[in-house]
Amino acid sequence: MGLHYLGDWHTHPCCNPTPSWDDTQSIRSTFLESEHQLNYFIMLILGTAGIEQSYVALTDGKKEYRFNAK
Repeated sequence: MGLHYLGDWHTHPCCNPTPSWDDTQSIRSTFLESEHQLNYFIMLILGTAGIEQSYVALTDGKKEYRFNAK
């Protein structure tokens, strides 16, 4: 069985976080350059206003598909 990497998370010190260019490139390159059988990786950026205002998306290495928590 083992452990499986599903994605990445971190925090931004603001109410409505959005990924930086570096954040996006990092998750995309990790998806494209790693060995896995997943269709997507998760990208989660927590802000200061709680999970409802956080950035949650899936990536296929080419594009991010954002979820709306509301």
